[in-house]
Amino acid sequence: MRGFADLFSILPLESNDIHIWISRANRIRQTDLLRRYQDLLTEDERLKQIAYLCPKKRHYTLITRVFVRDLLSRYVNMSPILGDLGRIHMASRK
Repeated sequence: MRGFADLFSILPLESNDIHIWISRANRIRQTDLLRRYQDLLTEDERLKQIAYLCPKKRHYTLITRVFVRDLLSRYVNMSPILGDLGRIHMASRK
């Protein structure tokens, strides 16, 4: 199974459109993909994620964080970049 980052490039959103997204985190298990997702977390996010005792909770936290970050960047056709203090801002257009 491919990761969600591989599925789309630019996502058009018309004025009357509604998009509903479902992430099936339990199906995302590829080690190399999870490592890449881990690299997208800020240090603070990473510390919070690994603090969970339950492996399932750690996994779901990783997937949902990266899913939202990647998905939103595709709607505006910009790369999500970590800014000062780990805050997310949208970088210049791709």
